[in-house]
Amino acid sequence: MELSGAAASVWRSLGTTIRAFGPHIDEISRASAKRVRQGLEPGTSDSSPFEHKRLTKEEAIAVALAEPQDANQETDIQPLTRKEWQVAQLVARGLTNRQVAEELVVSPRTVDGHVGRILTKLDVTTRMHIASWVDGRRGM
Repeated sequence: MELSGAAASVWRSLGTTIRAFGPHIDEISRASAKRVRQGLEPGTSDSSPFEHKRLTKEEAIAVALAEPQDANQETDIQPLTRKEWQVAQLVARGLTNRQVAEELVVSPRTVDGHVGRILTKLDVTTRMHIASWVDGRRGM
């Protein structure tokens, strides 16, 4: 459902929706979303955290490429996805976003998005805080 919400956000940013491609495409999209909702386990929220948040195209792509978090993973122990953890480690080494992008072979804007989400998830404001948090995790 995350990707569906991210895609809807990109459509909105372009000033359109999937319906613009005709009733047949809209019907296929709705049927696909229904199958996904039916496949969710009972008690699982079928609403996407991205449905009401406007993502840039780069952020939506980052969502699509991000490693999914293990449902059993305790988010207070490791709140970051694997990709965010990689970025955080490189930030902790002192690399700039451009250098991180080169290292991971992604765009600098993708790294900007990852760093922004890392700062938000860790509830910190600087790259130094990220480095300190990573250093603390290495000792665990």
